[in-house]
Amino acid sequence: MRNDDDLKHAPWTPEQVEALNKFQHSGRFHPFTCGKRSDHNNNDILVATPAGWVCPYPGCDYTQGWAHDFMADQTIFGNLGIFSEKPKL
Repeated sequence: MRNDDDLKHAPWTPEQVEALNKFQHSGRFHPFTCGKRSDHNNNDILVATPAGWVCPYPGCDYTQGWAHDFMADQTIFGNLGIFSEKPKL
């Protein structure tokens, strides 16, 4: 169950947008995806903007105005090594 005290609602600062988009592509957690994604051909990972999340699929109007607060804080991820380079295999 989602606790609204742990949510960060848009509008977001440029730093928060950057952190949210890095989170989406970190590969460490499942990203937020479009709620209308059944026909999006795997182009459904939401993109953070100052006004909130948007779906990048052409013509889709799906938006979301919240994220978990820890996702918007790059210092948390930096301390955990989330945004550091992944080891090359």
